[in-house]
Amino acid sequence: MIIASIATDAAFGQRRDILDSGGALSKLQASYDVSHYALALNLDPDEKSIDGTLTLTAEVVQPLATLELDLDTMLEITSVKMTEDGAELMFSRNVGVVHIDLGR
Repeated sequence: MIIASIATDAAFGQRRDILDSGGALSKLQASYDVSHYALALNLDPDEKSIDGTLTLTAEVVQPLATLELDLDTMLEITSVKMTEDGAELMFSRNVGVVHIDLGR
């Protein structure tokens, strides 16, 4: 299970470089099967901000060392952790695609 902390800044709603989701899966995305997403959000209308935690539960169906997720460009990741041991995972981002190094 992977936990990612997500946030957006006070400029929420002002940026227009949103990445559309959907379409064909990449090879990395086809390597796992998500069984559950749990999203816990904290909304602050005065600050026009959102922060929260996404917990992803998935089964690996093809060997992979990197988990690839789509994430709207208006959202920022502050940390990614494995739930088994709480170890923080390295990640990188290229526009609307996030790569999480699973350390394998």
